[in-house]
Amino acid sequence: MYSRDSLYPLFLLLCLALTSCATISQQPTNSDAGSGSKAESTIQTILQQAQQRRSPAREHYLLQIASTLFYQGERDQAAEILNEIDRETLELGLLIRRQLLAAQIAEEAALPQQVIEALNPLLGIPLGEATQAKHYYQLLINAHQSLQHDQQEAEARIGIMAYISDEEARLDNIQRLLDIALSTDQQLTHEDDPLIREHLQQRLAQILGALENWRYRDNNYLEKSLLEGIPETANIIEIPQQIAVLLPLTGRYSQPAQAIREGILSAYYDEKSTSTLRFYDTQGKKEHAWSAYRQAIDEGAEFIIGPLTKEAVNHLAMVERPQVPILALNYSNTIRMGPNGFYQLALAPEDEATQVALHAWNSGLRNPIILVPDNNWGERISLAFQETWGQLGGEIRSRQRYNPKDNDFSKPIRAAFELDLSDQRHRSLQRSLGTNIKFTPRRRQDVDFSFIAAQPRQARLLRPQFKFHYASDIPIYGTSHLYQGTPNPQQDRDMDGITFGDIPWTLDTNKVNPARKAILDTWPNANKKYWRLYAMGVDAYRLSAFLQARPNRLNYYGETGHMQLTHDGKLYRQLEWAKFYRGKPRKIKP
Repeated sequence: MYSRDSLYPLFLLLCLALTSCATISQQPTNSDAGSGSKAESTIQTILQQAQQRRSPAREHYLLQIASTLFYQGERDQAAEILNEIDRETLELGLLIRRQLLAAQIAEEAALPQQVIEALNPLLGIPLGEATQAKHYYQLLINAHQSLQHDQQEAEARIGIMAYISDEEARLDNIQRLLDIALSTDQQLTHEDDPLIREHLQQRLAQILGALENWRYRDNNYLEKSLLEGIPETANIIEIPQQIAVLLPLTGRYSQPAQAIREGILSAYYDEKSTSTLRFYDTQGKKEHAWSAYRQAIDEGAEFIIGPLTKEAVNHLAMVERPQVPILALNYSNTIRMGPNGFYQLALAPEDEATQVALHAWNSGLRNPIILVPDNNWGERISLAFQETWGQLGGEIRSRQRYNPKDNDFSKPIRAAFELDLSDQRHRSLQRSLGTNIKFTPRRRQDVDFSFIAAQPRQARLLRPQFKFHYASDIPIYGTSHLYQGTPNPQQDRDMDGITFGDIPWTLDTNKVNPARKAILDTWPNANKKYWRLYAMGVDAYRLSAFLQARPNRLNYYGETGHMQLTHDGKLYRQLEWAKFYRGKPRKIKP
């Protein structure tokens, strides 16, 4: 791992080189030529020093230097250093940074095709942090618009919609999508070739489906008024006529399965759909999931939702190309080359830990401690966070486990902040001086935030204990698991200041949500322990309309987050961010 101290000499050298080139003159002089040679020599020295370091520190150094050069106006030199980084060997976080910078350099040089080529390696890769995703889509929009690629521009504009917070920019984006939709509809009226007509209809359906989806999520009536100009000939995406749902309705997983089932039904009734829904009990066993899949096919299913358990999903994932599209409700361990009709949606804690790491890094934080429960769940979350943090070039200051059944977490907190070492120094000094000394323990000073994995009970205890142990100024970041999903300010006030990622279903409580209202009206005793699984059921049903055509690319703004279809068929969910204030989560704008 690198340290910022070891990076400093390289940046100092770079800044000196740039300063030496800052001579302003109308005509080149011998002095200018000398300055250019000196700068070139300095950059070569930097490259030589970077080459001596191991990966990923070497690539991190070069990216930082290339980025600094670019923002100082030294585009060609930035490109030269960027070319020293082999993208084939890069970890994901560094690959994203490299390709975004390469695209920026190409855009600055007015080379839109090169922008697209620079971003192609990121196609189907989860971009993780909102700032990176927005940057990616904006670069694509600019490039495709300049090349008059309406289809690709529309796809990029659909992708960026979830990351636009400015109202004026949102409306501008919608208006441009509507312009493309109207242009496409006009082309349809003059096109006789059936293949081209099908392509145009798919484009139109994709745009309108995305706009309807976004409008539904936002309850924005101004956007609805804009949509009124769309011709009635538009081919809106429709729900499949027969959907089979494979869930373990009995057995060990019956309660989470029931929550998903009720979420699917609430979306079904909200849509006033004429489709047929059929539920099949897999009993949580892979062989039952397989027989249910075969039975559903025989009975005419056009789309399958489920199964739920990882074992059953792994078994079904062995089908190379399913007869009908499948939306599994867990991730498969099988590596798939392209979706091929097999899609995967999961509320995986590892995904959340990864996004917390990206969010903290992009917030400028660099030196975390990790505090997780001493169990398999905590270990999975910890490893996911550590892996992402390492890919970003960061380093963990301390990693501690706690017993989730305890109420007192003093031991792991004291170890994380090295308070015991402070006590030892105090005792040693007292022995040396032979007298009592007034003493306040001093925590370590090289930590700038803490990442915790906790359920609500533990999180409510951890925050006050951080304060007690002289760490009240240390920001705490966590996953959605620390919040029960519905506001409870009396119990959650001790979590004030904690930042966490969660889904729109739980954070957008001030917005009217017909599906959520239908669940509470129909099932007033809905199990709040599985509250997010109701949202998963709603999304699973609605996604069937978008996935039945077996797309290889998709952006969807759902109840469980903004989703991006990755190259292996997984629907990567982008969380939203909130911070507790007076016992309630308050959303943070991206």
